[in-house]
Amino acid sequence: MLPPLSPQRVCEHASSLSPSCCPNATVASLWMPKRDGERRTKRRNASPTFVAKLRDADGLMLKVDSTLRGFVGAMVKAAWQASRRHWALFAPAVPTQGRLVRDGKLFVHETPLHQSPFASEPPAPITDPRIAHRLETTGLVGRQLVHASLAAVRNPQRLRQLFARAMSMRACVIADAETDDDLRQLVTTAMAMERPPLWVGAMGLTRAIAHFVKGEWVAPKWQPAKRILCVIGSPNPVSLRQWQTLQRHGAVGLTLAPPLRQELPAEALSLSALSGWTDLSKP
Repeated sequence: MLPPLSPQRVCEHASSLSPSCCPNATVASLWMPKRDGERRTKRRNASPTFVAKLRDADGLMLKVDSTLRGFVGAMVKAAWQASRRHWALFAPAVPTQGRLVRDGKLFVHETPLHQSPFASEPPAPITDPRIAHRLETTGLVGRQLVHASLAAVRNPQRLRQLFARAMSMRACVIADAETDDDLRQLVTTAMAMERPPLWVGAMGLTRAIAHFVKGEWVAPKWQPAKRILCVIGSPNPVSLRQWQTLQRHGAVGLTLAPPLRQELPAEALSLSALSGWTDLSKP
């Protein structure tokens, strides 16, 4: 396991983490401490600084939580601005885990996101299943948001036209997806565009990109671990039930601190009008 790296050292180690299937790829992770206000400020500033170092890469992806917890809009805004990409493709669906995007709304096992167990988690509770609403109310302001419906995603010619128009508008495409094939179609079409997008999504999108690059993924053979450390940082009921199951089987736990519940910043509380939402998937 690599030790935590400062943003300055991440790029030095990135090439050593490149997967063997993609010898020219760059894989990097960003770690920053969060012990006091000064370091939290440095961590916020580190994201655009780090992304700027990689802006010339053929592909650049921002990994976000599949249920859009946290200030996801602010993360997208910072990474997008630093990457200087003309457009962004936001596809958070993970079909294998029941995360589906339909009509621009996120569902968790057919339950609208704002009614799911993930909705109430601090520091930015979810009050609406619309992805556009979530992005704008958590910091992605001043950008056009474009919806790619399932009908558009499943029509390659129509999808290419939508991407081309979004690219000319410097817009963020919010893509519907209910299956892995939908995600693969998004990736295949976006890869053929003149300018690459800033990819934004979760595990479903990363797998679709890997499939495009290498084909079917084969899980490596791992040696069984003798000792396992689990860090649970979420109050989500599913996480808590998983931890209770581990305890029933002999796991030993240690609570480091009570849950932190910080107040939302003023800009996150103000609901911006969704005038930027544009549906280009309609003829």
